[in-house]
Order: sequence, then C-alpha cells, then structure tokens
Amino acid sequence: MKHFLFFSIFILATISGKSQIAAGDIAFIGYNEDLPVDGFAIITLNTIPGSSTIYFSDQGLGSPTSWVGNGEDHWLFTAPSGGIPCGTIISFTENTADVLTITGVSGATMVHVSGTGLFNLSGGDQMIAYTGSTASPTFIAGLTSDDGNGTPTCLDPITGWSASGGCIGTSVNRSHIPSGLTNGVNCISLYPVIGTELDNSKYVGTLTGTAAALRAAINNAANWDGDDAVNYNISPAGFGPTSVSCAPLPVELVDFEVGKSGNNEVKINWSTASEVNNDFFEIQNSKDGHHWQFVSKIKGNANTTSLQQYTFFDKNPLRGTSYYRLKQVDFDGKVNFSMIKSISFFSINDEGSLQIYPNPADDEIHISGDNSENTKVDIFNVLGNKMPISYIQKTGVVLTIVISHFLPGIYFIDFQGNKMKFTKI
Repeated sequence: MKHFLFFSIFILATISGKSQIAAGDIAFIGYNEDLPVDGFAIITLNTIPGSSTIYFSDQGLGSPTSWVGNGEDHWLFTAPSGGIPCGTIISFTENTADVLTITGVSGATMVHVSGTGLFNLSGGDQMIAYTGSTASPTFIAGLTSDDGNGTPTCLDPITGWSASGGCIGTSVNRSHIPSGLTNGVNCISLYPVIGTELDNSKYVGTLTGTAAALRAAINNAANWDGDDAVNYNISPAGFGPTSVSCAPLPVELVDFEVGKSGNNEVKINWSTASEVNNDFFEIQNSKDGHHWQFVSKIKGNANTTSLQQYTFFDKNPLRGTSYYRLKQVDFDGKVNFSMIKSISFFSINDEGSLQIYPNPADDEIHISGDNSENTKVDIFNVLGNKMPISYIQKTGVVLTIVISHFLPGIYFIDFQGNKMKFTKI
C-alpha cells in the first residue's frame, strides 16, 4: 500500500538521514491525566534512526505554527545510538515531579528543555511531538483530549481540535491542530463532541498489521477507551505484543496546493518525489469535509524516482467553502488519502465575491457582495444553535450586523446558502 509522506521541499533538501523522522512515524496510543501519575505512550511506526531527537510538549498551539504563551513544558527525547525498531511501544510517566521516566527502550534519554517545569496533563490537554526546534518545529504527531467545553465552547467542526482566535487564547487545555498534520491521519482528537471529554484514554485496537493500517486505526477515536477517574496501564506491558510491518514509504508527496485560477476555476497542484506501483490519483471534493464525491481521475507514473508534477483545473467548483483531497490508488487496489485543503467560492464572478470583515470582530461585522432587500442571513454558534440578530443595516452592497451581544468564539454565517466563518473576540 502507498503511504503519503508530507513535508516541504526545504526539509527534503536539508534534513539528514540520521535525524529524518516524518509525520506519522510515531503515534500516541495512551494518555493519563489523573493521579497517581501523569503520562503518555507512543508506538513507532517506522524505524527511528540512532541518536535522532524528538521533542514532546503539553503546550498547545494558538495557531497552526505558534505556541500558546503559557509557559508549558518541552522535553527532548534522544533515541539510543542503535536506533529504535518499528513497532516499539514507549511510555513516559511522571513518577517523580518533573521527571519523565522512560519504559520500553533502553539507552534513550528525556531531558526538560524549556517551560515552567510543571508538567501537568489535566482538565483536557494535548501532547504534541515535533522535530527541528521549539522555535521552528516540524510536527510529526499530536493528540488532544479537550472536547471544547468551557467558556467559550470551541471546536473546529472539521478537525475536531480547537479553532483559532479567541477560542484558545492562553488556555493550557486547548490547541489548534499542528501545521502539516491531518486529524485521523497522523494526529487525533479523542473527544470531538462537546461534553464528552474523559481524563484518561488508551488505544484498544489491534497492534498487528502494516504501519499504514495501524496509523489509520490509532488515529481513529472509535478505537480508544476512556475513563474519567482511573488511570490506564499505558506501559508496554499494558498493550501486549505487537507485530508491525513497517515498509518504506514509497510515495513521497512533497506538496498539495489548491487555489483559484483566473477563470473562476479551482487549480489543484501536487508533486511527488518518487512513486512505486502507483496506478492513479482520484481528486475528491466535499461541502463539509466529511462526505466526499468524485471530481476527476489522474493517471499516476507507476514507478519513478524523479520529481513528478500534476495539475488539474476543476471547472465546476462548489459554491461557498469546500474541501479537496487526493485519493491515491495502487495497481493492487489499495488506497491512501492526502491531507485536506479548503477553498471558498461565494460567487460565479470574482467581482461579486462575498467578503466578511473585520475578522476577527468585536462589535459588528460587514458582509460585502450581491444582496437584495430580501437577503436572508442566519448566524450559528459551534453547537449549531441559531443566534439572535438584533440589528442589520444595508448600505449599497454592504450588510452590517451587530454582534456585540455574542460571546467570544467561532460563528458561522449562512448568507443566501453560502457558508462563512468568523471569530467574535
């Protein structure tokens, strides 16, 4: 089966073989918040090179690439000189205050590198793994156990992680999905429904199969158990034996971009660094990021080690905000999916495209575009509840809506069937 390897051309050019660890090469499989100890566990889904390093942090992200300014901790894990085999389970537990004890691999180290020294997974939190540096991270895995409850309620309806803007602030319990990761592919939101959060969580699915199959199973919340009071045994012994087939990642997708062309079309570009047994790509789109439909089929290059570039123009894009992904299919029928990209088309003509501003907003928002005296506007919160609109003023092609009575958070506007999102601060 093909597996997509997502990283930038810059990383391809500069990262060394010794330290090359890609998104999805590890996955979180356990997480405890309650007494007697905090801790987490991972499994390797590729061979980890000797002496390579991985950072772990319980600090969340306020945006895809920016850490929340709350001083939470970052730790540096260094693999033993002989490396770590694929399929190895490693647990990290705080048996002593601010000391993370490693179980499952000998010769590795875990050193505190920054933060207040108060490692604490409580009240819904996250663990994020990355390479590079804290100032310039390349994210490789992530887990959030926050369900977005509290004030304001806040979950991105597509990713299941917290939405950016006023929803996160400096919260220690919320995080934006890390840049370059896709929920359900190489990171996981354990409780993507308001009010369902549990303190302790453990993957209970199979640990036998290919790395690709296990990566998909582990990052599926349906394969996890949770308990609100009792810790799980997340040591290697608590999971039992593993049998993981970690073949090399043969299809290297180095970019996937979606943008508008000058002809009111969606231009889709992607390129691969190498392909093995690659039959074709299927382009799919969606109105909600969950239900997908066929757009077009593009023939792959079977077997190649040279850079291949692909371009497709969707001449009939969906109105409003829509989503695109690639489905890659082997000659033997096995498939894998790319990350998801979004784009917005609010009008057939660019000159009539809708705009919402300011965004984020405090007292009022303005919608500029085609409208009439009978224009219908509805606003919903992240729970899907319709919000009361106290005042709308129409001036030419601009509608002004007062939102000062809204609580801070993410809201969605239904404007004549077009969906837009804004943040109230």
